[in-house]
Amino acid sequence: VEIEVRRKAEEAAAAASRIKGEFLANMSHEIRTPMNGIVGMTQLALELAREPEQQEYLAIAQDSATSLMALLNDILDLSRIEADKLSIEPIPFEPRTLTRNTVQSLEVTACKKGLKILIECAPDLPGLVVADPLRLRQVLVNLLGNAIKFTETGHVEVRLAPVACPEALRFSVQDTGIGIPHDKQEQVFRAFTQADGSISRRFGGTGLGLTISSKLIHLMGGTIRLESEPGNGAMFEFVVPCQFQAAPKEQEARPAADT
Repeated sequence: VEIEVRRKAEEAAAAASRIKGEFLANMSHEIRTPMNGIVGMTQLALELAREPEQQEYLAIAQDSATSLMALLNDILDLSRIEADKLSIEPIPFEPRTLTRNTVQSLEVTACKKGLKILIECAPDLPGLVVADPLRLRQVLVNLLGNAIKFTETGHVEVRLAPVACPEALRFSVQDTGIGIPHDKQEQVFRAFTQADGSISRRFGGTGLGLTISSKLIHLMGGTIRLESEPGNGAMFEFVVPCQFQAAPKEQEARPAADT
């Protein structure tokens, strides 16, 4: 009898979790449609505004809308992952290019804080690998964004290296920021949590980025770990299985035919 009661309770909990996930996914999707309109129209209005005061107000509205859109995207991704509706799509791509392009997309944010983003790629890194570049980029953006947010001075460094057996990519993102207390490090991968309640008040954020990153890495068959000392920065390292491929050789230039 006790086993049957436990089984029914587990089934009820699973059903409730599934319903919650579907609700969040549907609501996030429905809200994103008008939010796209708000972001787009605000951008157009900002381009037409002539008065500095108008530009300031519209810029604040656009920043708020963009932040809300990012939050909706995080909720949608998390609900899809929990509902097993997010698929991994491996394709060939250049890991160096993916890393460089991801860093470039965040350099403006880092420069505003006076930070540099350094990249170190291992010499034996393959030219092409087969994995999911979209999800890898999403993880990198989350980790780099966090590193920039929690670093006031110094730099952020991205390292990329291959793992031979079994074939995999090892990424690490290290910063010179505030660090994470030892007793709080296990909490950072839980949804809607941060190491300290004052962190969200000072830096903002919901704590979803690391949760989504961790779940995406596990979906890709990888692992993630954290090393940090309070006041001495943090290092997130993740390893994702992939297949190495030789980069295609550039075609030799052919001489133009005589006419």
